[in-house]
Amino acid sequence: MTRKHHRRAKRKTQKKRAEEENIYGKRYPKKNGWIRMKIWGNAFERGYAHGHLLSMELRNIREVILPFLVKTFYHVTYSEYEDLCHTQVFENIRTEYPEFFEELSGIAAGSKMNLDFIIAWNCHLSMSSFFKREHKHKHKKKHHGDENGRCSAFIAVGDATETGEIVMAHNTHSDFVSATTFNVMLEIDPHSVNEKNPKPKKIKMQTAPGFIASGSDWFMCGSGIIGCETTIGGMDYKPDFSCKKTPYFCRVRQAMQYADSLDEFVAYMKKGNAGDYACSWLLGHTRPGTGGSVQEIMLFELGFNTENIERKTNGVFYGMNSAISPEIREKETKSEKKEAFWDMNKPSGARNIRFHFLLYEKYYGKINVANARTILADHYDVSISQETKGNGLTICRHANLETRIAASPRGAYYPWGCTDGKVVSSSMAKRGTFLGRWGPTCGHAFSASAFIEKHPKFKKWSPVLPNMPTEPWILL
Repeated sequence: MTRKHHRRAKRKTQKKRAEEENIYGKRYPKKNGWIRMKIWGNAFERGYAHGHLLSMELRNIREVILPFLVKTFYHVTYSEYEDLCHTQVFENIRTEYPEFFEELSGIAAGSKMNLDFIIAWNCHLSMSSFFKREHKHKHKKKHHGDENGRCSAFIAVGDATETGEIVMAHNTHSDFVSATTFNVMLEIDPHSVNEKNPKPKKIKMQTAPGFIASGSDWFMCGSGIIGCETTIGGMDYKPDFSCKKTPYFCRVRQAMQYADSLDEFVAYMKKGNAGDYACSWLLGHTRPGTGGSVQEIMLFELGFNTENIERKTNGVFYGMNSAISPEIREKETKSEKKEAFWDMNKPSGARNIRFHFLLYEKYYGKINVANARTILADHYDVSISQETKGNGLTICRHANLETRIAASPRGAYYPWGCTDGKVVSSSMAKRGTFLGRWGPTCGHAFSASAFIEKHPKFKKWSPVLPNMPTEPWILL
C-alpha cells in the first residue's frame, strides 16, 4: 500500500470511528491544500471532535514539528519548553478561561495527547518574545524571534473601495515548517457554557490543528466582525504571565466568540494582557447595527503598556510588521525597528512604502477582491525600483530567494516567506465565504528537495520541510 493510500485508509477509519462515537464535528475532503472542518457543541464536545478528527496531524506536530521549531528558534529542549509553558500559563488558563481550558482538555482527550502538549502548542507564538529575553544570555545564541515579521495585510472601506463595502486581505509570512500546519479552515458553532456570556457567536477561521484561536489570525465572526493582524516586530520586553495575565490566544478567542462590537473586541483583548505576541489588529464590522448603519474599520495595536486605536468609515489601514503608532514604536520597540519604519532596505519599511503607494494612490477607490489579490501577490522591490520574482522586501515575501542581510536578517536563502493568501469583502463575509490560496500568494511553487540540493546548509530541515505546489484561489 502506498503512503497516499495508507493516509486515505486512516482517514476512512477515523471518519467511521467519529460516526460510531457520535463526534460533534465533521471533516471534509481536503481541497487544494486546505483541510476543511466544522465542530460544535459545548467546550469539551467540540474540543474532543477537534482533537479526534485531526489526531494524525497533531501526532506529527508533537513528534516532529514542534520539537524542531523549539530547538531551531528557541534553542531549548522540547521538555524545557513544555515545562515552562505549564509553569507560566496552565493555571491562569484554568482559572481565567475555564471554558477554553475545557476545550483544550477535549482536544487532548480526542487526540489521545497530553494536555501539557496541547497548551504548549497553543503557546508557540506567545513564547517567542519570552524566550528571546529569557534565554539569550543563558544560551549565548542569537534569537531569531521576530526579525522577519509575520504577515502583510490591509483593510479598506468607504471611498477607498470600489463599492464602499469593506475589503480585507492577508497573507501569512512564516518559516516553511510552521506553514505546513496552518492549512485548517475551521468553523466553530459553540453552545453556551458561560453564564456571563450566554450568547456565543459562530466563528470561521484559518488555524492549525489543536489551536483554539487562529494563530495565522484570519477570522470571521457571527457578530459581523472580521479581522486579521500583522505582528509588531522588535518588541523590547518580556511578556508577563503573573497576576492573572493570560496568553493572547485565550483573549482573542474570547473576543471572536463573544464580542458584539469593535469596542467589546478591544476590551476582551486588553483584559489580562500579558504583552505576548504584540500585533496590529485590522478589524471591520460588516453589520454594525440595524437600519443600514455605515460599516467601520479599526486599527487596534496592542503592546504591553501602550495601545493605539484608530477608526475609519472611509479609508485604509494596513500592517507590515512595524507599529503604525509612533508612541508604540518609541516606547516598546528596539531602536533598529524605530529606524526601519520608512527604510526601503528593510522588510517592514519597504512594504510600508509599497503599501502606501498601492493603497493610497494606485488602487484607492478601486479596491475590490480582484485587486486585493493582486496587491497580496505584489513582487515590486522599492529599494531597486523594479519588479522581481519576489524577495525579502516584497509584499509577497520570499526570503528563500534573498541574499541581502538587511532584507533577510536570518540569513541568505532562509526558508521563510509568504505561505498563503486570503481575501474577503463584506458581502462575502455575510454569506460566510472568502477566497483563499494555499502556498505563496503569487502562485510560485516550492520544492523542498530542490531547495535542499541547492542550499545544503539547510539539510537538517529535510525531514520537516514541505513541498508547496501551485494551488488556485478557491472559495472557502
